[in-house]
Amino acid sequence: SKICDIGLWSSLFTMWVKNPPSEYHRVEVLYDVLLPWLASNENNRLLPEALQETKDDPNAAWKTPQRAGTSSFQCVWEGVQYLMRSIGFTALQIKQFSFVMRKEFLYKAVEELLSQSKKLESNTEEILAYAKEKFGLEPVVEKVETEPRPNITQVLQV
Repeated sequence: SKICDIGLWSSLFTMWVKNPPSEYHRVEVLYDVLLPWLASNENNRLLPEALQETKDDPNAAWKTPQRAGTSSFQCVWEGVQYLMRSIGFTALQIKQFSFVMRKEFLYKAVEELLSQSKKLESNTEEILAYAKEKFGLEPVVEKVETEPRPNITQVLQV
């Protein structure tokens, strides 16, 4: 029920949109206040206590923290993998699902680039020629596969 708390979500939202951040809209608030509160139960355990209690969880794959700009995605992705392990997916099925998701992300990125390229001005050829000269790039013509995308049940062989 805490995950649905409007106070939690409004705090997270304001941390994201408020610029410049105030004293209460910093990353420290997330780690020192919100996450321990989210992990607490009737005993008001803090994050170190929650970690100690869950250290033997068979579905947890403890990893070092992500330190890049994509850490929010990585947190969500770790949560998805945890849920998959907890409902009985094998390591192979999780890897297959990850592959399909990465492939879909790539398809979506290509679709987005193609849709945006149609909006470019007429001097696009000049820009591309300059980029080719500047970075020594030549376009590679590749054969485009036309086979349909597999669905999730085909990939996981369920």
